[in-house]
Amino acid sequence: MATKRPQPQEVFTPRGEYNPKMYANRSELEDDFEKKILRKEHIIIYGESGCGKSWLYTDFFKKNNVYYKVVNLAHASRNKSIAKELQKAMQTPGAARVTGYDEKKAAQAGLPGVASGGLEHNKKYQITDEDPLQDAIKQARKDAGNKKAFIVLDNLERIFDKRELMDELADIITVADDPNFVKENVKFLIVGVPNGIKDFFNKTPSYRTVANRLIELKEVARLSKAEAEAIVLRGFKTELGYEIAPAFQEELLGHILWVTDKIPQALHEYCLELAQVCEKDAIVNKTAVELADRKWLDGTLSSSYTLIESHLNERDTKIQRRNQVLYVLGQLPENEFKTARVEAEIRKIFYQNDSGTAIGGVGNCLSELAEDKPEEHIKPVLRKAANGDAFIFVDPQSRMCIRAMLRIEGDKVDKIPMDRV
Repeated sequence: MATKRPQPQEVFTPRGEYNPKMYANRSELEDDFEKKILRKEHIIIYGESGCGKSWLYTDFFKKNNVYYKVVNLAHASRNKSIAKELQKAMQTPGAARVTGYDEKKAAQAGLPGVASGGLEHNKKYQITDEDPLQDAIKQARKDAGNKKAFIVLDNLERIFDKRELMDELADIITVADDPNFVKENVKFLIVGVPNGIKDFFNKTPSYRTVANRLIELKEVARLSKAEAEAIVLRGFKTELGYEIAPAFQEELLGHILWVTDKIPQALHEYCLELAQVCEKDAIVNKTAVELADRKWLDGTLSSSYTLIESHLNERDTKIQRRNQVLYVLGQLPENEFKTARVEAEIRKIFYQNDSGTAIGGVGNCLSELAEDKPEEHIKPVLRKAANGDAFIFVDPQSRMCIRAMLRIEGDKVDKIPMDRV
């Protein structure tokens, strides 16, 4: 009897739960994790959204038989308390906490001033709650048994700009060094987008010692070429059993890795679109890829289009340098780009017959494209790369949107109206 082919959404899961069959082994990060889990400090995992932080720690803990419990700091932000969220997360589902009990007692005959016969009185006895943090850590140790134990504080970015909650986090990390907590041997894993948590505490005089209690894992960034290709081929060929012509495979892989920027979530999103397009015939070909490009872009076109549009120069601007920069960024094949590389490509595309023209202002344009301007409701298209002297896209779909919406007309860069993209 033939094995039933899984549904595309069972294989490519951009926002689904951890799927061990589709996890990309990330040996460098896993080796770093293995070394740092032996240290006494609490661990920080950071990296841009969609780069696979949750899957990394989930896979590592499961393979290494480590107990862990996840606390979503978004709830702590909403409820204005990390400790209470810790306590709530550690409770066994469906179990009730005993906070007190009623004593109901009949009056006894013979007591002064009390007639005999069943007069009752009630008294409420309160049971004092244990400290929420201590309660959570003790429960984690109880649930973990003899295993290594971690409490995962996920979505750090949800409290990073809330001083009172960051102060509470500092207190939690500090108090966790108390002998009463240390004996439980439960550590914290702090997970989120920002990589400046140690700097935050170092710059806060009362919390400088907190930074010494933390250690960072290497940044969880884009997949390597080999890791990303393995995900694509495993999904389409091994799990779904789709056919890819050998002559087309290299082109297919190159295209998928380029448009998704090798970001795990984007990779799963795009491959899901492509897998659904190919579901009927179970064949991946160029026509299917072109249709998947359109469907994937359409899914997020409105927000991406608005973002790029907010950064464009007016058409009557004399030089339109920022438009030239954006157009070029859409054409570059690499993930990271420096000022000199962008300048060279601008000269090649816009000034190939005028080698004497100075190409100025590119560095400023790149910096402006990486600025967050909340007062103007303008979000960044770029962010600084880890090495500090290059830039990368915040969202890889911006690259596809640039390619779809910007065109060269003479020496000007024009946008195509959204309803014609």
